[in-house]
Amino acid sequence: MKIKQILLMLFFWAVGFHTVAQGDYPGSQAYNKTHLSHDSVNAATGTFDYSYPLISVKGRLSTFQLHLSYRFNKDGMFSLPSGWQLDLDFIKEKSVYLHGQNWLIDRLWRDETDFGSGLRYYNLHGTKFSDDGEAREVPNHKGVFYRYRANHKDGSIKYFSHQGLIVIEKDRFGNFIQFDYEEPISSLRTARLKTLTDNYGNQYRFDYVPGGFNLTTPDNKKIHVYFNKNGVEAIANALGQRTEFKYVNFAGRNLLRTIETPKGLITQISYDTISYSDGNGKKQMPVVALLEKMD
Repeated sequence: MKIKQILLMLFFWAVGFHTVAQGDYPGSQAYNKTHLSHDSVNAATGTFDYSYPLISVKGRLSTFQLHLSYRFNKDGMFSLPSGWQLDLDFIKEKSVYLHGQNWLIDRLWRDETDFGSGLRYYNLHGTKFSDDGEAREVPNHKGVFYRYRANHKDGSIKYFSHQGLIVIEKDRFGNFIQFDYEEPISSLRTARLKTLTDNYGNQYRFDYVPGGFNLTTPDNKKIHVYFNKNGVEAIANALGQRTEFKYVNFAGRNLLRTIETPKGLITQISYDTISYSDGNGKKQMPVVALLEKMD
């Protein structure tokens, strides 16, 4: 069976057509075979987004999940190839990446009710982003220092280092996840997550090797992530089942072309270009033209 999700001329349709092609095709038999990754096309930007779940830690209020994610107009982050990053929250320059979205830091911004979250246009009342100006020790976490924190309406708090890396995420009951990184840390681009530890002592360990990294879970299972010159080449789960990625050079960029899951579901992305202008004149950028899923 071959299912085509046609997104031709995406930018011209975006005003009146807001459907995105996302996830696996529900009618596919491959969908029933434990494929937990997710993909979508943003109808407003024409970008292709993909995420693969690496870690899931169930908490009292919510479940923390860490994904390996791809978006072709993003720089590589956390020592990953271009377009790829771990979907950790972080702070870069004057903006904060929270819950998959970027927000400009602006302590003076207020909404129509005079509420200020510390982030421009972020008006979820009860949420507050703060820059404490100097390194402080995270309460009840000796030796862990932060500069920034995001207090959320549900009582949870996220603490960030002066480099912008998340170091502690905790809920109002005191349950937490601690993030440790390899030293020295020179930038978000090259930072390497070393361990992720919860309040019960369960630890996930990242070991970096030439051409990728290995993730070891608390019960000693391993996930392997392989790189090549184009990007992430494959992800092998704890059973050794591989999800494989192929790329195409288009409009001067290396773009994800196909994704093949262990059970045979193939996602194929075709691209087109649109024109835009900036201060340096007229340019071309790639957008998704056609998304196909085959099993």
